[in-house]
Amino acid sequence: MGTPDEARATTKVRNVRKQAIMARHVASPLLRLGVLRRAAMRDAAEHADRLTHEQAVEGMKDMVECSVADELLAIHEQIAPLDPLPCPITIAWSEKDRIFPPAIYDAVARDRLPQARFLVLPGVGHVPMIDDPAATARTITESITSS
Repeated sequence: MGTPDEARATTKVRNVRKQAIMARHVASPLLRLGVLRRAAMRDAAEHADRLTHEQAVEGMKDMVECSVADELLAIHEQIAPLDPLPCPITIAWSEKDRIFPPAIYDAVARDRLPQARFLVLPGVGHVPMIDDPAATARTITESITSS
């Protein structure tokens, strides 16, 4: 069985998925409004209003139709600490992640990946590509070129 923190994240994702499933028939017209995209997707992004209507609908559809979601959410496996790391690893944590808040999960990640490079992406939510695609791409590029 997972830790209370793991249960918290799993419960959060299950709840987001349930809400998406319940709202799927009315979501498209509601997601036309930026303010409603931001509210509906607050667990994924700080600025979901930056998504187009089509992107928001597609994201919700992906959440609803994910055929392995229940199976993945039922897994309670943990990895042993990787020391030494099998390759260079960068953990780029979203500062405002509501699914895996750094304040809760940082210690576990540092324990399991003790030699990894850790950094925080400021002002972004769980899916940083929504909030700041340029900074996300820059972080990936810098991680690859610094390895």
